[in-house]
Amino acid sequence: MNAAAINTVELRFRVFVHLITVTGQPGNWQAWLTGNEGKRRPADLCIPPDLQQHELQEYLADVFHEDATPRYNEVLLLSSQ
Repeated sequence: MNAAAINTVELRFRVFVHLITVTGQPGNWQAWLTGNEGKRRPADLCIPPDLQQHELQEYLADVFHEDATPRYNEVLLLSSQ
């Protein structure tokens, strides 16, 4: 197993009304739209390579802020691996 695979993380967020999974590591993030059944498709989202893991939640909030509703008004980290 190479060092990059060891440092790869998977973070699941509820971004207002969207379920988004971010995988990878700083410099190599990938974003996925996640359906309720768990299936993923690539999200039309470019995450800056210099963004650190602890900055992802705020970044997603900034990008998707127009999707906020009174009921879904925050970005939550649901799980991390």
